[in-house]
Amino acid sequence: MGKKVISMRQYYDGTVKHVYQQAHNRAYLFNSDGDKMLFLEILRDYQKKFDFSLMDFALLNTHFHLLLLERTVPTGKILGMLKQQFTRLYNTRHRRSGTLYNSSYQAIEVWQRDYYFKLLPYIAYNPVKAKLVKSPEKYPWLGYTHILKNRSDLIEKELVLRPFAKDPDQALVKYKKLLADADPLQIPQLNSRGLLVQPSELILRRIFNDLHISETEGKMVRSPLSSTPQGRELARTPHTYASPNRFLLSK
Repeated sequence: MGKKVISMRQYYDGTVKHVYQQAHNRAYLFNSDGDKMLFLEILRDYQKKFDFSLMDFALLNTHFHLLLLERTVPTGKILGMLKQQFTRLYNTRHRRSGTLYNSSYQAIEVWQRDYYFKLLPYIAYNPVKAKLVKSPEKYPWLGYTHILKNRSDLIEKELVLRPFAKDPDQALVKYKKLLADADPLQIPQLNSRGLLVQPSELILRRIFNDLHISETEGKMVRSPLSSTPQGRELARTPHTYASPNRFLLSK
């Protein structure tokens, strides 16, 4: 018997979306802590204006991650208004003009609880991967640190903890343990479609792309390796934590 898939719809009356946006041409999106504060202030204002909840975030110099609970207002509209307002104020502040972002962003539906438990460490450890801090609790521009410091003005803590346990105290303990015990080397990474995959699988796909090997041929290359421990690890399926039929790529 396979592991039972638990849908996030069991916990929320709405859709949980992981949103990822890079700066244009890999430039800086946030040049200072003041820019990050401005972005969060705009985000807080739009929470009041639109019907959505913020469950997690990470603001890095060149990109940001948001975890939103979408209800009646589409994520595309929320992101469009947020980016437009921030760009206008950012350009005024820095005496510049033009766009700040790549032409598209990724908005992935988080529909499995297992995927959610992989996504939270991924978001929290972004600044560690970028070598900005040695541990995520040292970085102030994370939803994780807001929860640790019990800030309730931006992150809806109760929504974040709901999939962990019915009891709030027990849920908080499990949440902290999940983040504290995460191994940065084993945290899944984003592939080109914005889905989390195991690091080993991402490396293999890059090799296949460099060698112009198709996805089908790649599976044939992996299968003979299953006789070794390393091969069994690489051949284990599924490598992604979400069904490819259930992801949404918004442009």
